[in-house]
Amino acid sequence: MFSLNPARAIAVIVLAVCTGCRDDARQPHVFRAPPPATAPAAVAPPAAPEVPVGSIPMAQIVSVYDPTTGAAVALDALPALFAIQAIAVRGPSQPAPTGASRLELYFDGSRDTTLVLPLDAPVPSVVAHSFEVRGLAPGRYGVSVQLVDALGIAVRSTPVRAVRSGP
Repeated sequence: MFSLNPARAIAVIVLAVCTGCRDDARQPHVFRAPPPATAPAAVAPPAAPEVPVGSIPMAQIVSVYDPTTGAAVALDALPALFAIQAIAVRGPSQPAPTGASRLELYFDGSRDTTLVLPLDAPVPSVVAHSFEVRGLAPGRYGVSVQLVDALGIAVRSTPVRAVRSGP
Protein backbone atom coordinates (compact mmCIF):
# COMPACT_ATOMS: atom_id res chain seq x y z
CA MET A 1 0.00 0.00 0.00
CA PHE A 2 1.93 2.93 1.30
CA SER A 3 5.58 2.77 1.55
CA LEU A 4 6.93 4.88 4.37
CA ASN A 5 9.79 6.88 3.09
CA PRO A 6 11.33 8.81 6.01
CA ALA A 7 12.24 11.82 3.87
CA ARG A 8 8.76 12.01 2.51
CA ALA A 9 7.18 11.68 5.99
CA ILE A 10 9.29 14.54 7.32
CA ALA A 11 8.36 16.71 4.34
CA VAL A 12 4.65 16.04 4.92
CA ILE A 13 4.95 16.94 8.63
CA VAL A 14 6.84 20.17 7.92
CA LEU A 15 4.28 21.10 5.25
CA ALA A 16 1.38 20.43 7.64
CA VAL A 17 2.95 22.48 10.42
CA CYS A 18 3.76 25.38 8.11
CA THR A 19 0.33 25.54 6.55
CA GLY A 20 -1.45 25.05 9.88
CA CYS A 21 0.40 27.93 11.55
CA ARG A 22 0.53 30.37 8.66
CA ASP A 23 -2.17 32.71 10.12
CA ASP A 24 -0.67 32.88 13.63
CA ALA A 25 -0.08 36.62 13.42
CA ARG A 26 -3.77 37.34 12.86
CA GLN A 27 -5.38 34.60 14.97
CA PRO A 28 -3.27 33.33 17.83
CA HIS A 29 -4.09 29.89 19.13
CA VAL A 30 -3.50 30.94 22.72
CA PHE A 31 -6.56 32.40 24.48
CA ARG A 32 -5.82 35.87 25.75
CA ALA A 33 -8.11 37.22 28.46
CA PRO A 34 -8.90 40.91 28.47
CA PRO A 35 -6.81 42.88 30.96
CA PRO A 36 -8.33 43.05 34.43
CA ALA A 37 -10.45 46.05 35.14
CA THR A 38 -8.66 48.57 37.28
CA ALA A 39 -10.31 49.29 40.60
CA PRO A 40 -11.23 52.91 41.15
CA ALA A 41 -8.81 54.70 43.41
CA ALA A 42 -9.95 54.95 47.02
CA VAL A 43 -11.08 58.46 47.72
CA ALA A 44 -10.66 59.66 51.29
CA PRO A 45 -13.64 61.55 52.66
CA PRO A 46 -12.97 65.24 52.99
CA ALA A 47 -11.65 66.16 56.41
CA ALA A 48 -14.06 68.11 58.54
CA PRO A 49 -12.77 71.58 59.23
CA GLU A 50 -11.46 72.01 62.74
CA VAL A 51 -13.72 74.25 64.76
CA PRO A 52 -11.79 77.03 66.51
CA VAL A 53 -11.96 77.01 70.31
CA GLY A 54 -14.53 79.53 71.48
CA SER A 55 -16.75 79.38 68.42
CA ILE A 56 -19.30 76.93 69.88
CA PRO A 57 -20.44 76.30 73.49
CA MET A 58 -18.78 73.22 74.95
CA ALA A 59 -17.21 71.72 78.05
CA GLN A 60 -14.66 68.92 78.10
CA ILE A 61 -12.33 67.00 80.39
CA VAL A 62 -8.99 67.33 78.64
CA SER A 63 -6.74 65.07 80.71
CA VAL A 64 -6.35 63.15 83.97
CA TYR A 65 -2.83 63.08 85.36
CA ASP A 66 -0.62 62.77 88.45
CA PRO A 67 0.17 66.35 89.59
CA THR A 68 3.53 65.34 91.09
CA THR A 69 4.95 63.68 87.95
CA GLY A 70 2.67 64.86 85.13
CA ALA A 71 2.15 61.24 83.99
CA ALA A 72 -1.27 60.21 82.68
CA VAL A 73 -3.57 58.38 85.10
CA ALA A 74 -5.95 55.58 84.06
CA LEU A 75 -9.63 56.28 84.71
CA ASP A 76 -10.22 52.73 85.94
CA ALA A 77 -7.66 53.05 88.78
CA LEU A 78 -7.62 56.59 90.17
CA PRO A 79 -4.96 57.12 92.88
CA ALA A 80 -5.45 59.05 96.15
CA LEU A 81 -4.08 62.22 94.51
CA PHE A 82 -4.76 63.13 90.88
CA ALA A 83 -5.57 66.19 88.79
CA ILE A 84 -8.14 66.78 86.06
CA GLN A 85 -7.63 69.43 83.41
CA ALA A 86 -10.92 70.83 82.13
CA ILE A 87 -12.07 73.46 79.66
CA ALA A 88 -15.41 75.22 79.25
CA VAL A 89 -16.45 77.60 76.46
CA ARG A 90 -19.53 79.83 76.48
CA GLY A 91 -19.39 80.54 72.78
CA PRO A 92 -20.29 83.76 70.98
CA SER A 93 -24.03 83.02 70.89
CA GLN A 94 -24.41 83.01 74.68
CA PRO A 95 -24.61 86.36 76.41
CA ALA A 96 -21.95 87.17 78.98
CA PRO A 97 -23.28 86.61 82.49
CA THR A 98 -23.76 89.78 84.50
CA GLY A 99 -22.85 88.24 87.85
CA ALA A 100 -20.27 85.80 89.05
CA SER A 101 -20.08 82.30 87.59
CA ARG A 102 -18.28 79.10 88.50
CA LEU A 103 -16.58 76.17 86.84
CA GLU A 104 -17.56 72.89 88.53
CA LEU A 105 -15.95 69.47 88.42
CA TYR A 106 -18.74 67.09 89.39
CA PHE A 107 -18.31 63.47 90.57
CA ASP A 108 -21.62 61.59 90.39
CA GLY A 109 -21.34 58.28 92.21
CA SER A 110 -21.40 56.52 95.55
CA ARG A 111 -20.57 59.84 97.20
CA ASP A 112 -21.38 62.92 95.11
CA THR A 113 -18.55 65.44 95.15
CA THR A 114 -18.23 68.86 93.50
CA LEU A 115 -15.06 70.94 93.20
CA VAL A 116 -15.73 74.60 92.41
CA LEU A 117 -13.63 77.34 90.81
CA PRO A 118 -15.35 80.73 91.35
CA LEU A 119 -15.17 83.13 88.39
CA ASP A 120 -15.63 86.87 88.97
CA ALA A 121 -17.36 89.11 86.44
CA PRO A 122 -16.60 89.68 83.63
CA VAL A 123 -16.49 85.94 82.94
CA PRO A 124 -14.20 85.00 80.04
CA SER A 125 -15.55 83.12 77.03
CA VAL A 126 -13.00 80.31 77.49
CA VAL A 127 -12.13 78.94 80.93
CA ALA A 128 -9.47 76.27 81.47
CA HIS A 129 -8.41 74.96 84.88
CA SER A 130 -6.63 72.02 86.51
CA PHE A 131 -8.53 70.65 89.49
CA GLU A 132 -6.40 68.79 92.06
CA VAL A 133 -8.43 65.98 93.62
CA ARG A 134 -7.36 64.57 96.97
CA GLY A 135 -9.17 62.08 99.21
CA LEU A 136 -12.00 61.03 96.88
CA ALA A 137 -13.99 58.19 98.46
CA PRO A 138 -13.61 54.76 96.79
CA GLY A 139 -16.31 53.90 94.25
CA ARG A 140 -17.49 54.29 90.67
CA TYR A 141 -18.10 57.79 89.37
CA GLY A 142 -19.35 59.69 86.38
CA VAL A 143 -17.07 62.75 86.10
CA SER A 144 -18.15 65.88 84.24
CA VAL A 145 -17.25 69.55 84.08
CA GLN A 146 -19.82 72.32 83.82
CA LEU A 147 -19.93 76.10 83.62
CA VAL A 148 -22.66 77.50 85.85
CA ASP A 149 -23.90 81.10 85.88
CA ALA A 150 -26.86 82.95 87.40
CA LEU A 151 -29.24 81.37 84.86
CA GLY A 152 -28.11 77.79 85.59
CA ILE A 153 -25.83 75.40 83.72
CA ALA A 154 -24.47 77.16 80.64
CA VAL A 155 -22.49 74.18 79.27
CA ARG A 156 -21.82 70.66 80.53
CA SER A 157 -19.50 67.91 79.33
CA THR A 158 -20.42 64.33 78.65
CA PRO A 159 -19.63 62.34 81.80
CA VAL A 160 -16.67 59.94 81.69
CA ARG A 161 -16.61 56.83 83.87
CA ALA A 162 -13.92 56.57 86.54
CA VAL A 163 -13.14 54.14 89.37
CA ARG A 164 -11.42 55.00 92.64
CA SER A 165 -10.44 51.98 94.70
CA GLY A 166 -8.54 51.58 97.95
CA PRO A 167 -7.91 54.08 100.72
